[in-house]
Amino acid sequence: MKKQTDTQRCWLQSVPKFIGLLAGWGLTGFGLILFITPLPGGLLMMLTGAMILCCKSPSLRAAILRRLAIFPGLHSRLKTLLNACDRCVQTRSRTT
Repeated sequence: MKKQTDTQRCWLQSVPKFIGLLAGWGLTGFGLILFITPLPGGLLMMLTGAMILCCKSPSLRAAILRRLAIFPGLHSRLKTLLNACDRCVQTRSRTT
């Protein structure tokens, strides 16, 4: 199996912020509509949209981490996931 490089893992950082926010909010909105209907896939769309939003908006990511601090177990599990985009940017800035 081929090993991924940092640039392959960080493709979302190369998308312009406006397009990423628009896609994130769009996926979250359509996912919510599908979630309340009997059609499948709404939860997956909402989670994908939330991940894009967290990756493109540092203020939203910080707000989520502040809210998660109330729940230590969940905070420790999700902290690495929510900080993945920060690590991505740091790795990219070191290589360029």
